[in-house]
Amino acid sequence: MRTINTIVIHHSVSPQSWSVAKTIGVIDREHVKLHPKKNSLNRHISYHYLIFPGGHFEQTREAKEVGWHAGNYAVNLVSLGVCLIGNFNHDTPTPEQSATLKTLLESLTKAFNIKHGNIKLHKEVRLAPTECPGKNITHAYIDSLMQKKPNVKTKLLRHLRKIKLLRARNIL
Repeated sequence: MRTINTIVIHHSVSPQSWSVAKTIGVIDREHVKLHPKKNSLNRHISYHYLIFPGGHFEQTREAKEVGWHAGNYAVNLVSLGVCLIGNFNHDTPTPEQSATLKTLLESLTKAFNIKHGNIKLHKEVRLAPTECPGKNITHAYIDSLMQKKPNVKTKLLRHLRKIKLLRARNIL
């Protein structure tokens, strides 16, 4: 079994109105180039879990399998990818999605002994710039789900990482 110490949160940017079957089909076809060979669950999907607007979730890759979801090989080796269906630059997760995400994060952090600080947003780990998982999925959102109040040190470190990221992208 591989070592898993990180969870990476993503958004699909696909419409929340699509059916489960359509969403899975579209993501599976898009991920063929990342995973030409189907995984043990008979899919090409890079993420380990998809969470749908109604709260339903699908495991799309077994934990023992590495998925190319983070855009960072080192992170892919030690992480699980969780993707919420929707475009969270424009929308917010539904209450049902939030409840499922909370339950899934609690389960995965316990099962793999993952520290809360190792729940990462895709934009924090990807080597190339991305907005994923959107401006409406933040650490404050994750903290509120997990009922964790970030301490001053954590807030400062996140702020400094954001400044460093913006400078690296020549935005500051």
